[in-house]
Amino acid sequence: NYCVLTAVRCSTNNGECEHLCNIHNNAIQCSCHPGYELISNGKNCTDIDECASQNRVCPEPSRPFCVNLKGSFQCSNQSCRAVNGQSNRYQSGTCCQHEIGSTCGGDSVPDERIVGGKSSFLGGWPWMVYILIDGSTLCGGTLIDEYWVVTAAHCFKTATSSTTVKMYFGRLNPYATREQEPHVQIRDAVQLILHEEWDKNRFPYNDIALLRVGTAVRFNQFTNKVCLPNGESPSPGTRCWVTGFGTTAYRGPAAKILREVSLPIVDLNTCARSYTSTSYPIDQQKMLCAGYAQGGRDACQGDSGGPLVCQRCDSCSWYLAGVVSYGKGCATPTYYGVYTNVEKYEQWISSKTDIPVHKNRTFAAGWTLWLSWDQCSTTCAAGSRSRRRSCISGTAGGPGCRGSSEQTESCNTQPSWSVWGEWEPCTVRCGVGERVKSRQCVNGNIGDVGCESSGATITEVKCNTIQCPTWRAWVWSSCTTTCGGGMQSGVRTCNQYGGNVDCEGPQTRTRPCETGPCPRWGEYGTWSDCSASCSGGTRTRTRPCVDGVIGNIGCTSGDETEQQTCNTEVCGTWQQWSSWSQCSKSCNGGTKQSTRQCNGGVVGQGGCPGTSTKTEDCPSRPCPVWSEWSDFSECSKSCERGLRTRNRTCLNGNVGDIGCHVGQPSMNRICNTHACPRFTSFGSWSDCSKTCGNGTSERVRTCRNGVVGDLGCRGHLTQTKACNAQDCPCDYSTWGAWSECSVTCGPGTKNRLRTCTDEQWGTWTACSATCGGGSRSRSRTCLNLSGIGWFSQWSQWSQCTVSCGGGTQTRNRECQSGVQCPPDEFGVEVAEEQPCGNSPCPGVWSQFVESGTCSASCGNGTITMTRECIGGVIGGAGCEGESTMMSPCYMGECVTSWQAWGGWGECNVTCGGGIKSRTR
Repeated sequence: NYCVLTAVRCSTNNGECEHLCNIHNNAIQCSCHPGYELISNGKNCTDIDECASQNRVCPEPSRPFCVNLKGSFQCSNQSCRAVNGQSNRYQSGTCCQHEIGSTCGGDSVPDERIVGGKSSFLGGWPWMVYILIDGSTLCGGTLIDEYWVVTAAHCFKTATSSTTVKMYFGRLNPYATREQEPHVQIRDAVQLILHEEWDKNRFPYNDIALLRVGTAVRFNQFTNKVCLPNGESPSPGTRCWVTGFGTTAYRGPAAKILREVSLPIVDLNTCARSYTSTSYPIDQQKMLCAGYAQGGRDACQGDSGGPLVCQRCDSCSWYLAGVVSYGKGCATPTYYGVYTNVEKYEQWISSKTDIPVHKNRTFAAGWTLWLSWDQCSTTCAAGSRSRRRSCISGTAGGPGCRGSSEQTESCNTQPSWSVWGEWEPCTVRCGVGERVKSRQCVNGNIGDVGCESSGATITEVKCNTIQCPTWRAWVWSSCTTTCGGGMQSGVRTCNQYGGNVDCEGPQTRTRPCETGPCPRWGEYGTWSDCSASCSGGTRTRTRPCVDGVIGNIGCTSGDETEQQTCNTEVCGTWQQWSSWSQCSKSCNGGTKQSTRQCNGGVVGQGGCPGTSTKTEDCPSRPCPVWSEWSDFSECSKSCERGLRTRNRTCLNGNVGDIGCHVGQPSMNRICNTHACPRFTSFGSWSDCSKTCGNGTSERVRTCRNGVVGDLGCRGHLTQTKACNAQDCPCDYSTWGAWSECSVTCGPGTKNRLRTCTDEQWGTWTACSATCGGGSRSRSRTCLNLSGIGWFSQWSQWSQCTVSCGGGTQTRNRECQSGVQCPPDEFGVEVAEEQPCGNSPCPGVWSQFVESGTCSASCGNGTITMTRECIGGVIGGAGCEGESTMMSPCYMGECVTSWQAWGGWGECNVTCGGGIKSRTR
């Protein structure tokens, strides 16, 4: 058997509690607001009748009668209970008649006093509305119908089409949580109606607006509507009430709880004089004034739009007399609070809301307005005058017509103080309180002669100076149950300290017991091991008794254990292990596996315990690996592309084994790619140094890519040959002068001479001595042809210095039978050189080398290998084939790891427990 424990919560229907809901020991526990107590069902609350449960609740002789209110009580100077259908007016000594069948303005439950006021009780002013505009601007409002709220138009001076208005009904503490005030109803405004003649630039005039909610407000003990005036308007002196959440001082902090203040209605002429010189004079046709000339009590910021309510003159019902509009500061002396007179606008309200207005309702007994004053008895020096009024539907001194029918006052005097008003109730019932009474300046203002500022507008006296009684500790009865709640009754006695004042509050009360929860079964523990591994066994689990012991009520003995069958599958048998698999790695360790099958059963269950796979480490041997490269060898050629070679070996294996299968055991690198030194061909022969008589001619070559003496540049840079060996015709000097003629007359002869200039002497040598006498010599050449030889035949050309790529070969001859040989077509050269071996050499492939990186970061991949054609061209002789190839590569064993988990998928069911999954 299984049981489901359902968590109880206060969020559903407030746990069926009428007031407050709490959770205690996982169970709902209802409680009540102050002034109320739980009834026997433990959910609903009833008002504590302090007047019936205590003695001497009202010890003050002037107010001895206790009047019970919802959640509180008040003391009065007379008891109205004896009169059928009557009750005491709120905070007043007079009686009022309950209005039969009235659905609005029912009894309030306020207790105390906005500025100069005090806190209210929950439900005290059920029509009060807390309005929040755009989440920050606070105003008050009054509920007049289940859909409609009255407030001030000036609250919406800055409103736009996007303005939001949220309203709270039944609220007492604006800072309370939803759990602390579960009865509060929250509504959004769906319609805002401003009076057509209201102008935000003259905001106090026609300062009234209506708000409509989308969902009807529920009426209960915390929330209800107030009546419209139906033609009634309070007369000066009438005591009315203002409530609100606004500041408790001018520009001070907002109230932390709903506050109330009692204010008398002020004569409009008196009020108008206060505001004559201000920006907004009083409109006596559409406004009301209330307050005290001395100040101290008034509405303030945040109270705007809130209610000024009065009890009707002929019944106990409350009606909305005014809407909080404006004032001078807050409770400033001589400046009264100004209110929109609702009676002047109730036809407009009715036209917008369809709420009926009955202007001609019948009033019970009541005074008429005072007639005009009689003529003063004197024209000066303090005379007197009188005025009178009549009681309609009653008699003077009777209900509704209390007081005098005639009033007398001084006249033709300077301004003077009025008669002191009645004493207000004492602020406390004991422990030294105060009571005040006030007066006003008649026919003038405070400060005028006769109403000097030194005169007091308020006088105070101490009252109830007796020591306050205190309650002794509660004495509680036994609980009605032993566990799980229950109720117990308490009684206490009052210690009056010898006085005659009773303690406030009830003498008896009930409360829920804290007996602790009843014993109950806890959650089951884990299942025990199965009694059999296969073919059917049993297992058990137990549960504890929470908040008790087994055998208590709620934990019946024998129900603590649960049993079920298990391992019902047939027992199986293992086959023999298979042969070992190939090792997972060829070297450096690795594992091998062997498997087996379970016949007729399930692996891990009966008959087949253990696993179907076993793993064993392989014998370890080192993996083949390349050794380090050797140093490169010397270049195979000193020029024109030689090769340098380096080698490596495969350790622990052979070339081609995994680990030595990428790359080659040797690597070539091209070196000395510069061209070899060699002579260029000889240039052209120079002009012969002589035109005859054995001259010489030269031709020159250079050594490219080196210097003379390098291999390939061994020999002479210059060749010389004889030229113009023929004898030169003799050169004579210039003819000399003619000689004298041989005869002086007749034919004769005369001569002139020239010399042969071919046999010129050479230049003198240097002197054999620098001093003391020496010698020097010079020579000249004999120009005869003796000693002339001839050249032999050229020898065969020598073998070419290279077989390809460009080299040289030489041949020689000799000068025969003579000192010198005359030049021939080869000049006088005895050696000659010519180029040879100019056909291109065949190329040679270098070894393939790795180019780039392996295509895999681990495991097997491929890599590009390249080679070069040394001394040739790719595709030419010796370099046939491709210069690139793909080769396998191995980057070591791959180490795998999980990626991050993906997101969770949707649950496979919407309720009742399902499964959702994610992958990686």
